[in-house]
Amino acid sequence: MEVRRLQKTGGSTFFISLPKQWIKNMGLKQGDPIAIYVVKDGRLILDPRYGEHEQLKTAVIDIEQDFSREIIAKYLYGFDIIEIKSKSRISREDRKTIKNIIQRLIGVEIIEENSRRIVLQCLISPTSLPMDKSLKRMYLITSKMHEDSMIALAENDTELAETIIHRDEEVDRLYFLVVRQIRAALQNPYVARKLETTQLECLDYRIAAKNIEAIADCAVTIAEKVLLLNREKVPQNILEQMQELSKIAQKIHKLALSALLKKNTQLAVEALNCKQEAIKIVEELNAKILKQQLNIAVHLSAIADALNKIVTYAADIADLAF
Repeated sequence: MEVRRLQKTGGSTFFISLPKQWIKNMGLKQGDPIAIYVVKDGRLILDPRYGEHEQLKTAVIDIEQDFSREIIAKYLYGFDIIEIKSKSRISREDRKTIKNIIQRLIGVEIIEENSRRIVLQCLISPTSLPMDKSLKRMYLITSKMHEDSMIALAENDTELAETIIHRDEEVDRLYFLVVRQIRAALQNPYVARKLETTQLECLDYRIAAKNIEAIADCAVTIAEKVLLLNREKVPQNILEQMQELSKIAQKIHKLALSALLKKNTQLAVEALNCKQEAIKIVEELNAKILKQQLNIAVHLSAIADALNKIVTYAADIADLAF
């Protein structure tokens, strides 16, 4: 880092000199235009290449590697074109695996394919959907999954429980998209400016997205336990307390996301105050579950733990508003 003093000339014009090595590295000369962006936190960003068309980033993956993880990793790191190559013919199983993977990635399509090569391209721009809208969409799906998981528990609805498990895939797709957007914004000032976000907001959104995704996983856990209970009736006093805990968890989740997006600390405080009430219910609930037969207690305990985790994850989102 270099620190340079602000200069003044002509009585009203302020200027600052730029590092000579930076000018040389950028290939600039006298008279070249440089874009200046004012970021929301007051910083200035200088972009000498603002007029250039953005070049597509390309990654090549050897199918002999762990290509499943590699495809997702390259997507998250912002690569636009992902080329999967093989020294021999790509098997039918590998092709099916690749197609299953791209169904988890928003905007990715196969644009070229032959016996030894498959080329994927992400056709959606990181700036096409504001990050706050992506988070809101994640929240809406996750909140409904949570709500439906408790309905499935109360009504022994195994069909509804199965739909909740499938809906988790859409939350994962949105989570991957948000991570891709955040990384693009951190690497490219143009993307950050288009998304109207700062580095601090990127960090907060990354944590919030991960917590929302974790809450969706908790809803899946409840749905899976509904299936394992195999229509075994949950004692009414335990069910009612679980429903009470669920309502508090949903309230915290809603308040927390609103607090983050609106930068409203009062909403965050309200959410965190609700957490104390939830802690008391969890203690009472666990005491009642311990009195049940082991074959049902193990599943009820997992449900109570999932609800408790939802409270924790949601409260962590509220903390980001401070």
